[in-house]
Amino acid sequence: EPPPPGKWRSQHFTRVRLLSHLRARDHKVDKAAERAAACVVFLDSVVGQARAFELATAEMSRLCDKHVHLGLFGKDRRGAAVLYCRMAQHDLSGLVKRTSFEFYISYDWYQTLLFQDALYAESERAGVGFMGRTCVLDLRNLSLRAVKGILELGLRQMAQWPDKQHPLPESLSQMFCCNVPWAAAQFWNTAKSFFPAQDVARVHLFKAGDPTFMAELLKHVAIEEVPPSFGGTSVEPWDFGSDVSSTC
Repeated sequence: EPPPPGKWRSQHFTRVRLLSHLRARDHKVDKAAERAAACVVFLDSVVGQARAFELATAEMSRLCDKHVHLGLFGKDRRGAAVLYCRMAQHDLSGLVKRTSFEFYISYDWYQTLLFQDALYAESERAGVGFMGRTCVLDLRNLSLRAVKGILELGLRQMAQWPDKQHPLPESLSQMFCCNVPWAAAQFWNTAKSFFPAQDVARVHLFKAGDPTFMAELLKHVAIEEVPPSFGGTSVEPWDFGSDVSSTC
């Protein structure tokens, strides 16, 4: 049968999305189909949550701008924009305290669907189905308290997902984490047991001053496409925080 009409429903039936569900279920077709059906239903429900953020007051939107430090920048070697984030300034726990968990979830789904739609559009322009987006996180100055808050918030979100797994598998293709403090590395060693093995394999940790970080990142992103605050040479400023030289 043909996929349902309309881009929102039909994009669930693209080869990229179906392949991601298949790989998330060890290439077992029956299990992948069951999982895909559950995710389609769940994602229909989050559209309303995303719209709730879209209708939020200007003051609530400003709170998000204050507590959130991530955004798309440049292109990777495939032609897809890269997601960058400074975790020490990315205060999601603070946003929840200033608003509510429900508001944060509506914001998070708004951003997730926005980034997903952008990746879909980038795939259409390239004529190639991109399997997820490249992500770079700077963990410099991330405190132990912040690490615990991120972990607690993440587990609370996971409890809402079908089978406690993200309904958009392979939204990220690679995640490069630079300036990783010892405490964050130890927490990740514990937390990764809660995530599927294929997701854990996409996460790459590099401590401060590790020269292999840039070497690995440049396999996926040209240095002129990386903002200076993340160790690159792009002449375009990054719009989230001061764009100064980094030890990444």
